[in-house]
Amino acid sequence: MAIAALIGRGENENAASGLLHEFLNRCCDDLFESYVAGDNYINVERGHFRDAVRQALQPFVRAREERQTSARGNAFLGIFTSVPLGTANADKQQTESHGTVTVGTASFLLQIHAETVARAIELESAGAVSDAVAELFGVLISLIGDSYVFPALDDVAESLQDLRQEPDLRTFGVIRVSNVVTRLLQVHFERIVLPYVGTNSHLYRDLVGEKNHLMSRVETSLNFITNKLVSACVQWIASILNRQRRTDFKPAEDDAASFHMGTQSCNQCTDFLTHVTDACRDNMDRENRERVLGDIGSALYRMLIEHFKKFIISVSGGLVLLRDVARYRETIDRFQIPSLSDRFIVLQEISNIFVVSSNSLKSLLEDGTLAHVDRQTFQAFVQRREDYRLSPDVKRHVATL
Repeated sequence: MAIAALIGRGENENAASGLLHEFLNRCCDDLFESYVAGDNYINVERGHFRDAVRQALQPFVRAREERQTSARGNAFLGIFTSVPLGTANADKQQTESHGTVTVGTASFLLQIHAETVARAIELESAGAVSDAVAELFGVLISLIGDSYVFPALDDVAESLQDLRQEPDLRTFGVIRVSNVVTRLLQVHFERIVLPYVGTNSHLYRDLVGEKNHLMSRVETSLNFITNKLVSACVQWIASILNRQRRTDFKPAEDDAASFHMGTQSCNQCTDFLTHVTDACRDNMDRENRERVLGDIGSALYRMLIEHFKKFIISVSGGLVLLRDVARYRETIDRFQIPSLSDRFIVLQEISNIFVVSSNSLKSLLEDGTLAHVDRQTFQAFVQRREDYRLSPDVKRHVATL
């Protein structure tokens, strides 16, 4: 009769069903009590979570170790393996590079954490759920920052140390992906953690503080990397300009290629700047894009002002210079920063100094855009005219300016 009752048979099926349920619950308690009592469960779960994250990050760790043991010249090439420049293929290629931060890896870490939280909610007592979820989120913050994001960003910053090398513009993609990861973490916190810790508890305040501290550290690192990248771009442009040939602005009269195609240094600079512009558009919001391109464009303007003063420029060379400056201006116009475009209009007007007759220099200074240029700068360019040292008339005109 007792057995029949336990298996739900006989005249008292409802009572038997209750007995079976009670019996099974008691057995379950007896079997798992030692694993879930006190802090036993959360300690095991925390350890399992750490191990799962470390396992997920093994490809990343191995890639870093391989770079660190490789020759110095190639030490950081692996960072950018398959990292996309633009956004079009970004979400399709997140299983790609093991060498740096990717959305795919970060999403997988968040998935592991979500599964861990789900188990904690199921197995912990109702009164311990909030503390368990908070503790597990604290572990996530620590691991995703110190074991993944910051080591990756440190490597990227280190890759920009050698200013003799052309900067790898895929760094812009790393900046974008890192920002995406922080946004994913914020969404994860709101959907997975917040419902179980509330908004009025000390747990909530502590977790928000930890999360915001991590995001602030990421922002600081990205600002540092962005500034390093701007410096690397400016330095690379300077190195291109330093290779400008002395004869570029004194071409032979029959050198048609110079008049139509401009100088090699200009073409290399503007091609590089075009790539920078595209990388910024693909990976940055408008505010940050304008800051980066504004800094690079302003530096270019200052460099060109000083650069052109180094050359003696003939009339035919002045035509080549006009062609170069027109290309610089077209490239800068793509930045879509009006104040910067205005400065390159001035630079284009300065180029006219080398193609007008000496009699027209005074009107060029007084009647056009160059009226806002100081006399010393204007005279410095006039003195780079090829005829300045050859013609007393030119010197007299300059002296009256």
